[in-house]
Formats: sequence, structure tokens, C-alpha cells
Amino acid sequence: MVQLGVYVVLMGECRQKSAFIPFSYGPRACVGRNVAEMEMALIVATVFRRYEFELYQEELETREGFLRKPLGLQVGMRRRRQ
Repeated sequence: MVQLGVYVVLMGECRQKSAFIPFSYGPRACVGRNVAEMEMALIVATVFRRYEFELYQEELETREGFLRKPLGLQVGMRRRRQ
């Protein structure tokens, strides 16, 4: 593991560690963090297992600035057949 500022590079994976901290940090951090993260992963996996997603646009329109921000994306969703 090589640490570059706030970025962590681990076997080709790069992510910003302090970008989003919804459960706080340190000794007074949320005690239910692991359960909440597990539930979020379970919900996302269940949605992708039960539904099919379809893009209705060919190209993603963005607004340029400090960061590239999408203006919107039209996505369709339908229940998968059993």
C-alpha cells in the first residue's frame, strides 16, 4: 500500500478516503456503521438482481467547471422475469 496525500493506492485501486464521512470518525463514530454499510450493499445488490436497467440516451451531457457534472440521465427500469 502506497499513501499519496489523502489518496490510497492499493493494488491498482485508487480512492479518496476522506471524501464522504457520513458516520463520523474516531472514538465517537457511529456504532452501527458496519450494519448500515452491509444493509446498503444488500439493498443495491437486491435492486440490481430484481430489475433491469436501460439507458434512454446515447450520450451523457455534462457541465464543465472545476468538476464535470452530469446534467441528467434518462434511465428506464423494469422488473426481471423469473
